[in-house]
Amino acid sequence: MRWTPRRAGWTAVVTGSVTLAGLTAGIPPALADIGADVPYLCITSVGTHRIGVEVAAAKVGPGRTGQQIRIGDVAVALTIPGDAVRDFLGETAGDPPAGAVGVPVSGTALLGVSVVQGARSADLSWPPFPVSGDRVLPEGDERERRPVKMTGKVKAPSLVPDSPGTVTLAAGELVLSLTDGGTAGRRQAIRCAPEKPATLGRIHVRADAAPSPRRSPRADENTTPATNVDCREIPAPGTDPDHALNEHPYLREVFRKPPPPPGRWETFDAPRNLPYCIRAAGFANVRKLGAATPIGAQTLLRRGVKGVRNADPERSVNYSEQYSYFTTHAVPSTASMLGFGFMPTRAVAHVEQVRPPGRDANGRPYPVTGNLRNAVATNGQIGSPRDDEAWGRSYVAMRVGGVDVNGVRLPLGPRCGTGPTPLKIYSFLGNVRTGRVFITSGSTFTGEVTVPDFTGCGVGEDLSPLLTASISGSGNQVRLETGRWCSARNPQLCGEADEPQTLTISPGGRVAITAKSFAISSADMTSSITCDSWSLRPTFKAGRWQQRFFFATAKGASFQGCKLTTPSGETPVKVSSDSTVNVSVNNVMTDGTMSVRFGGLVISAVATVDGRRCELRFGNEPNFEDTETERPMEVFGSYLASAPKDIKGVVFAGSGNVGITPKTDCPSGVPGFGPEDYLPATSGDLEMSPPQKITSP
Repeated sequence: MRWTPRRAGWTAVVTGSVTLAGLTAGIPPALADIGADVPYLCITSVGTHRIGVEVAAAKVGPGRTGQQIRIGDVAVALTIPGDAVRDFLGETAGDPPAGAVGVPVSGTALLGVSVVQGARSADLSWPPFPVSGDRVLPEGDERERRPVKMTGKVKAPSLVPDSPGTVTLAAGELVLSLTDGGTAGRRQAIRCAPEKPATLGRIHVRADAAPSPRRSPRADENTTPATNVDCREIPAPGTDPDHALNEHPYLREVFRKPPPPPGRWETFDAPRNLPYCIRAAGFANVRKLGAATPIGAQTLLRRGVKGVRNADPERSVNYSEQYSYFTTHAVPSTASMLGFGFMPTRAVAHVEQVRPPGRDANGRPYPVTGNLRNAVATNGQIGSPRDDEAWGRSYVAMRVGGVDVNGVRLPLGPRCGTGPTPLKIYSFLGNVRTGRVFITSGSTFTGEVTVPDFTGCGVGEDLSPLLTASISGSGNQVRLETGRWCSARNPQLCGEADEPQTLTISPGGRVAITAKSFAISSADMTSSITCDSWSLRPTFKAGRWQQRFFFATAKGASFQGCKLTTPSGETPVKVSSDSTVNVSVNNVMTDGTMSVRFGGLVISAVATVDGRRCELRFGNEPNFEDTETERPMEVFGSYLASAPKDIKGVVFAGSGNVGITPKTDCPSGVPGFGPEDYLPATSGDLEMSPPQKITSP
């Protein structure tokens, strides 16, 4: 179970709530009771600090099943001892001077929350939010004890529970990134955890006798279409001969092409395979007509019927495969185009999955199922011999239910359509350099299909040749965005939360994304690399229905005004990056806030140390299972369309930590920058020029 932003139908209309189970829109809101004072422990290289975290929100309740529980703004107050503030900021004795009054401290906080109802629980990410406060710096020991109170406000996502009972919000990890307004080197990410399990609030949910309305868009709406196929469990292997891995030669070939990496591999029957429901939306183009038709479908899939694993006990290979089978149910969709001699044409088409042609070795028809192969790294945190990928194959046929040409209906009859044709689809899911996408989180599939000749079209007159001449042929591209996979064993939990998520971007084009500060500190705080600013220039494609993963790329990043500070002093340093950086949106919150990820960033810092050239290369935080692969870092931030120029709450790699890569070449070494060190990395907020409006859909 996962709580996620919700979509109303497959028309990609933003409804603005986070959901659990069968969830709906259009319900009058209720409010929740939130309030707690929780002690947290924060660990740094200096020691462990105890801080207080107080949260409070409006107290109205109770909620009802199927109704939106709107938490709204949550006030957060942090009480941090003076010595902890000094440690968090990396200050030394006498810095800043004693007697200072009203010294500002500000930064960003990220508060993790777990949602629990009965035996079910899930992580619910609250967006990053700013915190600020002032401190007084008296003389003597009082300076270390005088606490600093920092306050902020976060807009918590809404919830829609599907069952009565108590919903508990449990305190999770807190990540702080603080600055005193001074140099960039005084900002680092601090990770804190509750001193003991703690509850931030409880929401009492009562049963609601009235069923929640659910909207089903019409097939002829000018949007991505919807389907009303219920989520149900596809039959397990061996229970139904029509539901199994398909042994048709073309479909079976997906398990062999492309071949796995070199090595010894064995195929085995998986002891545990799982049923899923998957919703998809996208478009297919008709090459001859230069037009596209919307697609909406729901797939029932049996995952992991067979697997592929390493069979060489002497050699470890970070690679595995899963074989699955599926059936897909699409809904009729309407497309408008110019056809039949450039006359305005409106057609209702239906693409359906069908049995492959021919019979198996026993003379029986092949199953109607398609085959899916998913290749992944066994450990996604380290390098692997190939990308994470997925390939699917099935047979489909096209049915045409009605055509209007220049406003005149063509009578086609009930049997107008094509015979079976193969459909091949593919999804790139990333690698250690780009960052990886879990296929169950949703992904982009692309493919190509050949439309066969039409038959059975026309009443009293054979119109099949006309349709064949206008539509049939090869090179018709298909693009599908899948939603989060939903367990068919708990269909009551499958709802609007599992809709595909896409992006609308405006104005697009080449975008300069710049931050006014950047710093990487050594683990023992004795050394640092600081820059006045850094920037990258990706190209955003303008338009609707953009994929959210890997939707833009930039060639490297540039850094300005950089210096290396060590116990021996300061020296100029040339900081650069020539890696390919990709841009993704990981999550979309109910208020439109997006979690933006920049993946693939490797930073090079070249300086002269002890009279010798030294290149420090920074990537993701250390991973002791793979000490040879250069693993790029990931940079996360929060974007809101109502403030279209800023990406705030910037966090590097593992909650603010990066590491030295194996390609570092620094004979003399730099104190604190060792291959096993976790290095805090910080940045100012990112600003986009020109500002970009990014929404979902």
